[in-house]
Amino acid sequence: PQTASLARAAAVTRAVNGALDVGQTGRDAKPLNALAEQAGLPTWLVDVRHGITHQKLPADGVLRAACDELLRFFDATYWRPQAEHLQGLRSASAKLVDDVLRAFSSSKKKRKRKINREFLATCAPCTLANVVVPVLVETDLFSSDTAAEALVKELSAAWPAARLAICAALVARSHKR
Repeated sequence: PQTASLARAAAVTRAVNGALDVGQTGRDAKPLNALAEQAGLPTWLVDVRHGITHQKLPADGVLRAACDELLRFFDATYWRPQAEHLQGLRSASAKLVDDVLRAFSSSKKKRKRKINREFLATCAPCTLANVVVPVLVETDLFSSDTAAEALVKELSAAWPAARLAICAALVARSHKR
C-alpha cells in the first residue's frame, strides 16, 4: 500500500510539473496556481503537489482522486485533441490516396497525373513520411515497377523528400511480412 501511494505521489508531482512547466518562461518563476488557472488545471492539484513535495504525503484517497483528475485533464487537453487531429490526418491521407489511385489507375495516355498538391502543402514533412507514404505503399500502386516509378516521380515533383520516405516505408513494409 505504501509503495502504491508513493507511486501515485510521484505521478501527481511529475504530471503537475509537466503540465505547468511550459508556462515557466523567463528568469522569474510564476506561481503554479496562476499557471494552473491558465492551463485549465484544477488548482487543488497544485496544492496536492505542494503537499507531496514540501509537507506530509497526502492520504491515498487524495492521491487517487488527484490521479483520476489528472487523467481527465490530460484526456481533455491532450489525448482527445491529438486523436481527433490524427483522425483528420488519416481522412486527408485517404483522400490523397484516392486522388493518387484515380490519377494513376487510368491508361498512360489518358492519365492526368494530378496529385493533390494543396494537401501536400498543408502536411508537415513528418506527416507525409509517417502517415501518407506508408498508406500509399500499401496500395496496388506499388504492385508494379512502372506504376511505382510513375508515382515516385510525381510525388518527388511535389515533395523533394518523397524518394527517401518511400524507400523507408517500403523497407518497413518488407519487415512486416
